[in-house]
Amino acid sequence: MNYFDLQGIELSAVDSALERFVREQQSCPSGAGVHGRSLWEEVLEHTRSGKRLRSRLVMLAACSNGPHDHEAAAAVAAAYGLLHAAFILHDDVIDRDDMRYGRPSLHAAHAAGAASRGMSDDLATHRGYTRSILAGDLALAAAYRLLLAGTADVPAPAREELQRILHDTVVTTTLGELLDVELSFSPDQATTGDDAGDPREKALRTAELKTAVYTFCAPLQSGALLAGLGADQVAAVGRAGTHLGMAFQLEDDLLGVFGDPGAIGKPVGGDLREGKHTYLMATALASEAASEVKDLLSRACAADDDELSRINLAMRELLTRCGALQATADQIRDHARQARDEIAGAALPGPLGDALAALAEEIGSAR
Repeated sequence: MNYFDLQGIELSAVDSALERFVREQQSCPSGAGVHGRSLWEEVLEHTRSGKRLRSRLVMLAACSNGPHDHEAAAAVAAAYGLLHAAFILHDDVIDRDDMRYGRPSLHAAHAAGAASRGMSDDLATHRGYTRSILAGDLALAAAYRLLLAGTADVPAPAREELQRILHDTVVTTTLGELLDVELSFSPDQATTGDDAGDPREKALRTAELKTAVYTFCAPLQSGALLAGLGADQVAAVGRAGTHLGMAFQLEDDLLGVFGDPGAIGKPVGGDLREGKHTYLMATALASEAASEVKDLLSRACAADDDELSRINLAMRELLTRCGALQATADQIRDHARQARDEIAGAALPGPLGDALAALAEEIGSAR
């Protein structure tokens, strides 16, 4: 997905804010010397990698209503970039994903380095996971600090709201990640540990908490506050952002099975191995093909990479045949439509309203 022209949003000021902040931290005399400096460097590299969608959305909204505080907008955009870096560094450990951005993830790279120096496999893996967790902790702390420092001159009500949004976003996303783990399918029966309620609804709720809020809703609302939009407009932007984030996560779930590894920067099939409780899989398990789906999921949890590729191909055919692929595509289009409805009724400034409407149209027509 190209996300229409978001790649054209200028991030040079965001990069400058990140660079200044990290260099200040690296020069701190109470740091951990060369080890601390290298960890900060890895945080900076992760924050600058990928599509940088969250930073671009902050800048899109912040620049939509005439003159604005460029330094505050850059700092908030950088904070959401750091927040994303923190989450993916931790998520790669939780999901045991060894690839990120088309290269070895941080924990995998450090584990390989430790193994090459003669460390046992178990200790090398632990060393890599430890590095990634600590880098994520550092990025999370930095996000709070950079937002606080960068918005010092923003009027108090808006500044306090920006801080509240960031805090609530971290809490929401953490609890969404917890749901994602706790609701994962057990390898023996491909059922969740909590059988109460519709599994498809629980999958949608997880997607909202884990991804939609921090990817679209919070960055857009933060930028809208910096642009001086009214409370009703900020709220509407948040609702539209939530629907856009839902469509985004549902599409990402599809790519986890149907995607091209070269395009998405990591192998497909990992969600099957981890038993991820996605709307796609919950829908398949509610179909007449449930027994076949359970069998493939049970095999995937212990499969090596070659076997996992074969299982993933079989799962693609099964998800298409049982209607789960179509049902997920329908959900994506429905959330994109709801986002367009929110945007249309919000009387947003032209640049922001047009851009979000185009984004909703692109996401909704992806399948």
